[in-house]
Amino acid sequence: MLMKRFSPKTKRGAVSLYIVIFATLLITVIALGFTRIMMNERRQVSDTDLSQTAYDSAMAGVEDAKLAVLRYNECLSTDSIYPSGSTTRTCADIISVMRTGQPAAGSLDPCDGVPYVLGRNFTTETPIDEGGFSGDATHAQTDQAYTCVRVRDDTIDFLSTLDAQTRSRIIPLRTGGRAFNQIRISWSRSRNNVSTTGLGSAALLGNPPVIFQTNWPSNAPPVLSASLIQSGSSFTLSQFETFSGSSTNRANMILVPVSSGGVNPISASATPSSTTPGGVVQTNDQITNSPFPINCTAPAGGDYACSVVINLPDPIGGSRTNMHDGTSFLILESIFPLDDAHDFQVRVEQNGNIIPLVGVQVAVDSTGRNSDMLRRIEGRIEVVDTAYPYPEWTVQLGGENNASFCKNFIVTVNNWITNHNVYNYTRCTTSSL
Repeated sequence: MLMKRFSPKTKRGAVSLYIVIFATLLITVIALGFTRIMMNERRQVSDTDLSQTAYDSAMAGVEDAKLAVLRYNECLSTDSIYPSGSTTRTCADIISVMRTGQPAAGSLDPCDGVPYVLGRNFTTETPIDEGGFSGDATHAQTDQAYTCVRVRDDTIDFLSTLDAQTRSRIIPLRTGGRAFNQIRISWSRSRNNVSTTGLGSAALLGNPPVIFQTNWPSNAPPVLSASLIQSGSSFTLSQFETFSGSSTNRANMILVPVSSGGVNPISASATPSSTTPGGVVQTNDQITNSPFPINCTAPAGGDYACSVVINLPDPIGGSRTNMHDGTSFLILESIFPLDDAHDFQVRVEQNGNIIPLVGVQVAVDSTGRNSDMLRRIEGRIEVVDTAYPYPEWTVQLGGENNASFCKNFIVTVNNWITNHNVYNYTRCTTSSL
């Protein structure tokens, strides 16, 4: 019987075969891994692109909402049957849709109010095209649209920012006649690059308190000036220059962020002392007015670093139940120049319960689509009455040749200026005090 023997060359060939098989498997696994990574990256890029374009579609809905608000305000301020740019929607229908979501006659899906006001005939969604209007030679159809845009002019708060260009904001306190007795002011969020490190305690404000810009910590919440203007159902201009007992039509509160020892809430009419700054009424008295220290902590998530509740006094000759809706304002201003923008929120409340503001900001809830990707955003449109602009400064200088403003102070019992009571202001170099 013969036995088959394997030579060393045959054994070496089998080993080489195993090596080739394992190398092929390894390369295949690596190739599949790279392929999977590339497919995931491609899917992620595609999803990111769809998400961004869906966001852009939602922003297009916000921009259309701005146009709808303009037409709504035009209808409120004129007697025109049709607002500018519209020959298909009457002002009666536009006002009704913006206030109630439904036209004066007929019915409408709440998501279709903005296209309706703009005279468009889309009922399920408003498509967004590239290159111009439909029928244009450069017009290109896309798979983008905003599917639902809802607007409302009653909001639970006023949201905005203070920055280097806009250091003051005037906020009408209009509630549609509903009474309120508190204002809650919150400012500076984590996304504003804010830090509370370095803030001192209330005891460090000193007496009299002196706050220097150069000593203010870097990236700290700003020192705010909160000025209140209010009146009863009727008023005289002289009532804004004085206060009576526990009532005032004007107040100015300096809110200073501190790490401890702050005041919250601020009383309506507390009497100032050596350790407390008093209440809102007493801030009308420039002699006794002192800054209010407000506790601030490092913001977490979307919270605000600083927040304070201000209890409001009655207006002179009135009460909080008969406030004049058109003469109530809050003016917020940053005392020091700002390097970064700082978010703030203002709410009006009645004993801790939120009272919506009416006609101050328009809230826009817009949903955009690209293919099957949806994005939903909420924006705010500030309502500005162009027929009655609110001045932010008493004097504003601009122009060329180093424009400047000069004031001459004269304090005397018997004052007489020669040259027919006209003082020579040449070069503004003389003043008497």
